[in-house]
Amino acid sequence: MTAWVIAVVWVAISIGLFPHYLSYASRSTLTPLIGVLIIAAIGQSFVIGTGGIDLSPGSVITLSGLAVGFIGNGPGGSLWLGLVVAILIGVGAGALNGVLVEVLGLDSMVATLATYEGMLGLATVWTNSAEGTPSPQAWSNFLLHNWDGFSIVLGMAVLLMFVVAMVIAHTTPGRHLTAASVSSVASYFQGIHYRRYRFSAYVFGGVVYAFAGICLVGVVRTPTTDMGTVYQFGTIVAVILGGASLTGGRLHPGATVAGAAFLIVVEQDILAFGLSTGFQNIIEGVIIVGAVVAMVGGSDSPIRRWRTKRSRRVGETDGDGRGLRAEHGQLEGSEAQIQ
Repeated sequence: MTAWVIAVVWVAISIGLFPHYLSYASRSTLTPLIGVLIIAAIGQSFVIGTGGIDLSPGSVITLSGLAVGFIGNGPGGSLWLGLVVAILIGVGAGALNGVLVEVLGLDSMVATLATYEGMLGLATVWTNSAEGTPSPQAWSNFLLHNWDGFSIVLGMAVLLMFVVAMVIAHTTPGRHLTAASVSSVASYFQGIHYRRYRFSAYVFGGVVYAFAGICLVGVVRTPTTDMGTVYQFGTIVAVILGGASLTGGRLHPGATVAGAAFLIVVEQDILAFGLSTGFQNIIEGVIIVGAVVAMVGGSDSPIRRWRTKRSRRVGETDGDGRGLRAEHGQLEGSEAQIQ
């Protein structure tokens, strides 16, 4: 809820400073970008929900977009074949990340950075024949449809958010994924194959990144090897702004949408003020630090003390009066023995 309040307030301020944001041209330009970031950020939120960080979205988006352009619009090309290959690229990248992290036990940042470099290398090799090949006209025409300036890409992103939220809240696999994300130890004692669900989070993330690339190439029309670069860290920033815990936990797709919208509007504000990309990076860094501090604070910070005091007022105890947080800590202490 906090993420939505901040996003709405910031958008209102931005509109007050730059009324042209309400114009048809601005809406038709901003909303596709917001939609692509929301889609990619939802994929990232699944990985962050497991306590990991995925650094591969940028290269998956790039390679998927190149596939749609080259296969879908090349000699004897097929749009549907291009879309299928793009999704398979996402599946492969996500499965590779899942194996490296959940099966081989590598650090998520190291593993996904390796995947990023590998996928970007493939995109660069493919560049000689694929870069500059435009997206199939039929696909671009479909994605450039809008309702009074509001892009169909944004509509698909919001629909994806609702579907993900419903699956997480109202299906058994969704609840098991949440349990595996909150605590692998607790889910183990509940008989949940937590590694399977955590692995699936990476695969789902890869598929969603590929879908974001498919949408992006239809919007920009001509794919390049750097078109996904901004999404490598942009997705992480959006999820953090949505209030996600970097140590893992419950997924909040709606808050991720708010974080993505906030980030895009901030970037447009920076451009409207005429500031350089360097200032944009600085401001985004400050926003990340502020979001993390607001979430957890330091061990002896006023924020942490307030959160602790608030938790005690809520009364987080089980039937025997023992603190659930203490019980959770004991379970986490046993995780190494189980793994």
